[in-house]
Amino acid sequence: MGHLTPKNTAKDFPLNGHQWLELELGQKETSAFRDDAELREAWEANKAEIIRRYAFRLHNAGWRPLAFWYFEAGDPSLVDDGFDADSPKEAERLTWLYAHNKFVPGELAAMRRRSMSDPDGYAATAWRLILDLQAEVTP
Repeated sequence: MGHLTPKNTAKDFPLNGHQWLELELGQKETSAFRDDAELREAWEANKAEIIRRYAFRLHNAGWRPLAFWYFEAGDPSLVDDGFDADSPKEAERLTWLYAHNKFVPGELAAMRRRSMSDPDGYAATAWRLILDLQAEVTP
């Protein structure tokens, strides 16, 4: 009966490489999971680590894997496997993260630092948007 017990942590539900990639980039031809319930269970058990890794990758502050948008945002329009730092979709995603206070501690500071070291990179584009959003809130 142990297999029916919810798996709440990464220790309970370790991911293989195919599963990790599916949570990051979406399903390709066949799923690495038995069904949507197992996919959700894998996400719930591993999301803290996956988000932390994304938030602090050299060029990815503010970026999230596809499973995040699918399960956390609840807005199908945010689920898109394309990536372009200057796209309206990416701005929409960053705006959603900001509006819902979904940045992990230290992520915005990392984004700011990266924007200074690579003024043409994704972090710089994202940081400019965050500054614009902060200016809208601050009188």
